[in-house]
Amino acid sequence: MNREKINQALNGILKVYEEIRSQSSLNKNTVVLEANREIGRILKDTEKDATNEERTSGSWMKAISFQLQKHLKKGFSERNLFYAQKFYEVYGKSELDHRLSWSHYRKLASIVDEKLREKLTQAAIQKGWSEKDLSIKVKESGQQRRSPELRWKRPEGLLWHYKIKESLTTNESFLLDLGFYCYYEIPQTQAGNKYKTDDILEIHKQGKSWNIKKTKIPKSSDLYFYFGEIERIIDGDTILVKLQLGFNVIARQRIRLHNVWSGELDTDGASSFELLKKKLPSKTKIIVRSRSKDIYGRYVGDVLYLPKKAIKPEEILKDGIYLNEELSKIGGF
Repeated sequence: MNREKINQALNGILKVYEEIRSQSSLNKNTVVLEANREIGRILKDTEKDATNEERTSGSWMKAISFQLQKHLKKGFSERNLFYAQKFYEVYGKSELDHRLSWSHYRKLASIVDEKLREKLTQAAIQKGWSEKDLSIKVKESGQQRRSPELRWKRPEGLLWHYKIKESLTTNESFLLDLGFYCYYEIPQTQAGNKYKTDDILEIHKQGKSWNIKKTKIPKSSDLYFYFGEIERIIDGDTILVKLQLGFNVIARQRIRLHNVWSGELDTDGASSFELLKKKLPSKTKIIVRSRSKDIYGRYVGDVLYLPKKAIKPEEILKDGIYLNEELSKIGGF
């Protein structure tokens, strides 16, 4: 999708946001509902210009979310934009009952069966259900609409392979990029004339020392794979890990799971958080493939794991469960 279309959507949503702020004297719930309806309309209109691949991957919505969060910081994640679009698709210009909140309508919009949706809507109004009460009823119905199916490709790559970032100006040493802003300095006495910038080196630990050899890789995406362990679960889509980079260097990083969206901990994200804690207890061995950073400075990544102890990194890389894909198929993510 071209930048002009992204900017049109961005400016439209920013205008809606400014209107929300200027209407503080009106009923807050009414304003929020109508704002989300208008945002959903903008997104639905923008999606018409997306390619099939962009629709499948959600990259067009990700681009809009990224730009929005540069301006507004909170409330415009891909997940929230998805909810707004589905809200518009279900309710369009229909009259809304303002006794129900945005949280209620967000849940109701996830129900595929129209008759069941109307039945639960009336029950929520008449019985005064909280958002949590309604959420339970929706899950019990088994009719909850899922996020668009992503085409998951299991990460495949190589451990312990790094690229020489640059040679220092004195040409006396080289910097090997270990990732996460960590570098290993290879002295000229060790490198000789064998290496240059962008060369790929494979490292291997032998005893207490590390051996280095120059190699080639099939593709650049084979890099940035790391072995490590879980320190703790931060929330339903973010983990804190300790990763072994080689040369006895350990990086402690927050990893935001790629294409996994969990709600806030004080809403429906609590169940996702508890599930992830059970699935990945502290010290669970994992492989992380790092991607770029998100706007909050967290690295975005894919995770492979095996639910057993005493396993080699290569075993996880080959046979590990792809956590991101697994979570995407579980309700609540």
